[in-house]
Amino acid sequence: MNILLRLILIPALALAGCGPGSVLSRFSDERAVLVPHDPNSLRNLLLGREYAAAGRYELAKEQYLMALASSSDGQTRAIVTHELNAVDLIIQAQR
Repeated sequence: MNILLRLILIPALALAGCGPGSVLSRFSDERAVLVPHDPNSLRNLLLGREYAAAGRYELAKEQYLMALASSSDGQTRAIVTHELNAVDLIIQAQR
């Protein structure tokens, strides 16, 4: 029974991307890094980008501020801060 279980499990894991034929196991030199991105922060960042692209800079600024408040890592904070400053400059230039 143990052999039968192995014969079924190994192909199933390979099909799921977890087996010896998966992409990560082929490149043993590379390491995957997981960064804890907050989904709310990313959603607000994307909404802010959509508003900025549509020319709705005040709404974009609000979304960027919400993204900044909910971001949990430095990389996301740096991106949001950069885009927030850019939108703020556009708002000031229009006044």
